Amino acid sequence: MRRLQLLHAQHNDIEELPDFTGCEGLQQLHLGNNFVKIIDVDFCENMTHLKILDLRDNKIDNLPDEIAMCQNLIRLDLTNNALETLPNSLSLLPHLQNLQVEGNKLKQIRSDVIKGGTARILKHLREKFDEESNSPDYQLKENYPSLNIYTFPDRYVMSHCRSLSLGMQDLNAIPQKVFEDAKTAEVTVVDLCKNKFATVPEGLQLIASQLTELNLSSNLLKAIPEFIADCSKLQYLDVSKNMLSELPCDLGCLKWMREVVIANNRFGRIPECVYEMEGLEILNASDNQILEVNVDGLSKLKKLAVLQLANNSINFVPPELGNLKQLRSLELTGNSFRQPRYSVLEQGTESILAYLRDRIPQ
Repeated sequence: MRRLQLLHAQHNDIEELPDFTGCEGLQQLHLGNNFVKIIDVDFCENMTHLKILDLRDNKIDNLPDEIAMCQNLIRLDLTNNALETLPNSLSLLPHLQNLQVEGNKLKQIRSDVIKGGTARILKHLREKFDEESNSPDYQLKENYPSLNIYTFPDRYVMSHCRSLSLGMQDLNAIPQKVFEDAKTAEVTVVDLCKNKFATVPEGLQLIASQLTELNLSSNLLKAIPEFIADCSKLQYLDVSKNMLSELPCDLGCLKWMREVVIANNRFGRIPECVYEMEGLEILNASDNQILEVNVDGLSKLKKLAVLQLANNSINFVPPELGNLKQLRSLELTGNSFRQPRYSVLEQGTESILAYLRDRIPQ
């Protein structure tokens, strides 16, 4: 089971989470529509590499503080369970972009916070966490001893997980020796999120040809250097929550790219280089200043399944967008256009696309 990366086990009669000890490669776990009641500490300790956890439509009534050990979680779906509270430690998950908690009986979080989406919920939980302790690092070490909190890992640590993880360290520089060790350790994943980098560390050039995932979110970046185009194997790029308004044109050569996250920046349009990433499956460009939808550009992305353009300045949605039938998720809420109306947007992606197709001039 060490090579297991994806497990779908929805719509069964599972009452307890299986023992995943040794499943170090597991990245996606889908256990929706079962009868699971408890998420125990052992599960959290064993799932440190997990990126997607789908536990919707179960019987879970408590989420342990130790969920903070799942440091690589990107999506957590707890829709339609029996939760009454959420642990403040959820706010310590540096990569969490999608948290679904609708259909629970949450008593300590106002409904307007929940309706505000993932960012609003995590902000609320972080504020509560900070109220409880003036030292977040101390809280982490005391409550979650299994988390390895360090400043600069050595090459032996990096060799074990093939990653350089320096998220949430308040860093503004990294010694060159760290990148030299990362090259020796054959690191493929670099996480520099939630720091204070004003520029992308040049040391990344040493390992550019090795990288498959790069997370630069939540920093102070105003530009992305052209050498990122040398990351020829890159599949995941997250530069959200910075101060970016453009990406280098040369990034279009990244043919293996599957997911790009540029949310919460200052983009006035989707960068042209994105339309050249022929393998792209997920594009999150929400919370920017994007003015228009470039259907011609998007039509080049034959594998695009998720397009998030919420909370921009789009005042017109071209009907031809409806021809992108491969889209499985389209987010357009929070823009200034009048059509489609909110009632249509509420019905989901298929309804939006059908609505748009019906309005293509004959």
